[in-house]
Amino acid sequence: MVATITEAANISPYLVAGSDLVLTARSKRSLRRRRLSSAACRMTAALAVDSRFPRSSSARATRGAKHLRRFVGAEEFLNGTERWCLWLDGVDPAELRRMPAVMERVHAVAMHRKKSKRQTTKELAEVPACFGEIRQPDCAYLLIPSVSSERRRYIPIGFMRPEVVASNLVLLVPGPASITSGYFSSAMHMAWVRQVAGRLESR
Repeated sequence: MVATITEAANISPYLVAGSDLVLTARSKRSLRRRRLSSAACRMTAALAVDSRFPRSSSARATRGAKHLRRFVGAEEFLNGTERWCLWLDGVDPAELRRMPAVMERVHAVAMHRKKSKRQTTKELAEVPACFGEIRQPDCAYLLIPSVSSERRRYIPIGFMRPEVVASNLVLLVPGPASITSGYFSSAMHMAWVRQVAGRLESR
């Protein structure tokens, strides 16, 4: 790979071409969440399953196991815990009806959504087999937990396969190059995080 050289009129404080504008820290009251890219979905509890479900007899007997995918949020990524979800996007309704254990969960999703005070959620009761919002990339992606311990010198990041479903508690960058991970693992990025990122506690 041959590096290209680009002349910059000005080098910003963030070591990229740009103005001398510096972002300052904001209070919790004025801070608004922003994402590099919205994560995969708004999760409904019944579509999440614990680590025992993939090996259960009901999952095997109803062929539900083939629709299971790893489900990764900040907690799962940082602590290595195992969580799964039912990924039923595009599954034929006739096939769903042949999986009673899965249909039981789909029905629970429909009931949960119908009871919601949010109109959009109520409308989603018509498609209970799908997540409320699907932004899961169809390519490998870079996963960044939205919350990390202050004790870490660098925020952990990881490369994920497209079949691993990201929760709304992580940030993601679809189709990342290795140089992108280098940016997020750099001291420069961490200096930016310390300056502008929110804090859950006073430390």
